[in-house]
Amino acid sequence: MWYHDRFHTPFDLPNPKELDEDDRVSYKTSSDLRKFHFPAWASAFIAMVLLILSCITCVCAVRKCSRRRRKTQRSSNMRKSMVSLCDTTSLGHTHRGRVQLDVEDVDAGLMPMNGQEEYSNEEEEEETKKESSLGKLQYSIEYDFHTSKLIVGVVKGEKLLAVDINGTSDPYIKICLIPKGGKKFQTRVHRKTLNPDFNEYFTFKVSYGELAKQTIVLSVFDFDRFSHHTFIGEVRLPIASLDLGSTVEEWQEIQPGIEDMSDVLGDLCFSLRYIPTAGKLFIVILEGKNLKNLDKQGISDPYVKLQLVQNRRKLKKKKTTVKMNTLNPYFNETFSFDIPFDQIQNTQIIFSIYDANKVKKNEAIGSVVVGCNASANGIRHWSDMLANPRRPVVQWHALEN
Repeated sequence: MWYHDRFHTPFDLPNPKELDEDDRVSYKTSSDLRKFHFPAWASAFIAMVLLILSCITCVCAVRKCSRRRRKTQRSSNMRKSMVSLCDTTSLGHTHRGRVQLDVEDVDAGLMPMNGQEEYSNEEEEEETKKESSLGKLQYSIEYDFHTSKLIVGVVKGEKLLAVDINGTSDPYIKICLIPKGGKKFQTRVHRKTLNPDFNEYFTFKVSYGELAKQTIVLSVFDFDRFSHHTFIGEVRLPIASLDLGSTVEEWQEIQPGIEDMSDVLGDLCFSLRYIPTAGKLFIVILEGKNLKNLDKQGISDPYVKLQLVQNRRKLKKKKTTVKMNTLNPYFNETFSFDIPFDQIQNTQIIFSIYDANKVKKNEAIGSVVVGCNASANGIRHWSDMLANPRRPVVQWHALEN
């Protein structure tokens, strides 16, 4: 401030020689500042930046306050809406009027119409039926009064239940008569389809006097090469309710039922491998499962006997070791047969499971036939073996009488 005190006007500049050392430094600094000219646009720019920063700070503060206010309102509303069990009586009487609305105040579009309710209920019922449906089966029934033969045809299936992971099934049908029993039939397996065309016909010998007492049972199964076949459902047809004056051909919904386990003898798993150039058939007996017990103790001593049949002549026999006290034997034993390629189509292999008995004759539990003139599963396994030469093909088979 020496400048304004000593010199009355900015134009009366002092002589630097007359100043002491401190005043000389201050004088030099002030003279340097006078030489530097600060532009006006820079000042305006700085002012604008400061204004923008202050506005952003204010907006952030306002938003933060509003959030806190909303949070406080929500918590207070929740506390207000909470009603203790002790207050239920007062809520039913005192506060009921507060929550009731006048019918005229309610938007007509929000009120459900009876027609809409019925329509939605019908849609739900249809969806439930579709989800629970096992599919349909078309069949034909004809009776020849001259020969006393009942001819049952399995025509086709439609929208069968998907059992496999990939959304398909490998369906086949078992056909039998109850209570007559006797011979049972089975259709071919149809691979990866929910709408199989069977077109297969089977004949039962039934006298006219017994006909009205019989019921035709069509059991639907899903084939599984590596485990027990899955029972899907069945169609039961009491013959007394049918008009056999002409051929009957109808569709029927498949119904859930209980698989008839009375004639279940167990399952046998084995592999087939054929080498055409060497004329060798290799068989590996792997294991049995859920075999029918024939002993009083509820267990068996099973073993498997193999028979080679060509042109209906039994040629060779082989057998596994006996597995003691089990209904689920594990064998893992290998056998081989010499079968020339020109004889392979005339060959059968019969697998018979016996219960070994030291006191009396060994009892047969059940058997499986593969090769020519075998059942559907037996022919399939044989065909897969021939289609994959030199490769083992494994499959489970249900034992039959």
